[in-house]
Amino acid sequence: MKWLKDYFDLSRKEEAGFIALFAIIIILFGLQFFIPYFIPETKTDFSNLQKVAEQLEKGVVDSNALKKVQTHTYPGPKKTLTVPVDINTADSVQLMTIKGIGPTFAGRILDFRRKLGCFISIDQLMDVHGIRSEKYGYLKPQVCMSVGHPKQLNINKAKEEEIRDFPYFDEESADVILKYRKSHHRFKTIESLKKVLNLDDGTFQKVKAYVSL
Repeated sequence: MKWLKDYFDLSRKEEAGFIALFAIIIILFGLQFFIPYFIPETKTDFSNLQKVAEQLEKGVVDSNALKKVQTHTYPGPKKTLTVPVDINTADSVQLMTIKGIGPTFAGRILDFRRKLGCFISIDQLMDVHGIRSEKYGYLKPQVCMSVGHPKQLNINKAKEEEIRDFPYFDEESADVILKYRKSHHRFKTIESLKKVLNLDDGTFQKVKAYVSL
């Protein structure tokens, strides 16, 4: 280290301090690569959790199955899951206890629920922007759904902004509905909405639960 002393004109104590600081930096930098090997990965068994979720949907819970659902702490952000989260009653804080749900997705789920009044099926989570089949498969065992009260959108009387704000109507669908009302005055049946919008059976069943004449 003579070159270091000569270049910076360091005293013996300053040179020793410089070397010690450099060594500490190297050690701290290296720790990030070794720490993961000393921390065991925790895994969660969702088998009993899924059973409890299905029972909650039916309104009956097996106490023995509920006892088997232990608290698990996931690696990464501190999240503890004990029982499934009810997507029809949970607030943002409760939604964020679900592994895979942060502030953004919690906000999207709440906004989607607010517009519709409630979820009528758990698979509607896939209709929330950004939640695709793979993510849904990961979330499903962690949630349950109580019976809610769907809002009713009167497609014959709703204002334009209400139609455009409906989650299952995109801009094109909203335009078609408004043009149809203008030329035909009103929809005579809910089924005619399926024909006008060319909806598949699955989407129509969801829409049907939230619209009225």
